[in-house]
Amino acid sequence: MNNKNRRTVVITGGAGGLGSAMAARFAAQGCNIAIVDYDPAQGEKAVKKLGGEGEFAFFQFDVTKLSECEGLFAKIYERFGSVDVLVNNAGISSHRGTTETITEQDWNKIISVNLSGVFFMARGAAIYMAKSGGGAIVNTASIRAYLATGDRTIYAITKKGITGINAELAADYWRFGIRVNSVSPGYVLTEMTKVHLQEEGWLENQLNIMLMDKMLVPDDIAQVVEFLASEDAAAINGADIPKNSTTWAM
Repeated sequence: MNNKNRRTVVITGGAGGLGSAMAARFAAQGCNIAIVDYDPAQGEKAVKKLGGEGEFAFFQFDVTKLSECEGLFAKIYERFGSVDVLVNNAGISSHRGTTETITEQDWNKIISVNLSGVFFMARGAAIYMAKSGGGAIVNTASIRAYLATGDRTIYAITKKGITGINAELAADYWRFGIRVNSVSPGYVLTEMTKVHLQEEGWLENQLNIMLMDKMLVPDDIAQVVEFLASEDAAAINGADIPKNSTTWAM
């Protein structure tokens, strides 16, 4: 198959643990992969790890720049010939503490990546998905969209906001044949979460919340993303899929 006829999958935060697992799954299908990340060293490294029959490329980009999003997707469209799937996976959780410890800088930093970045990238992708005859946008939300603990307030607010983005964009973009959904992972073993394993009682507490006997791994989430981007999920639009087996996910 000519690479121009393959599905092209764009993954933000594609150099991290979750993003790399998602890229590997789509690459194994024979898709073209565009890894979008702020870190060039990790981004290039992630591309080199991919195997499959498609083409793979890294694009260094800051998802908080609305004015540059359309230009990014123009480059991806020119390179691969289509934009079929966007996985909005970039996210940060740089503040941990009670509400009174939140500064304006904390608020703006997390909101700009986790919420504005998701909206900006979806808006840019939709233009080129419409040219390709439709597509799928899959956003990474979180168990924090359902579970309030009071110590990661900004992060939780952004993940709740993603479920709103799903609904509004799904209502708008269906006319172009574009579906918008999200997955809400529970606690996943990545470099970001492994640091907590040294905290007494942390692992037991998370397993109790998720009603599971083991932590999720990145491929557990990648499976759901792969499904939501496929024709098997053609009847699912504007939804969030909890991937955590928790009683809080309703």
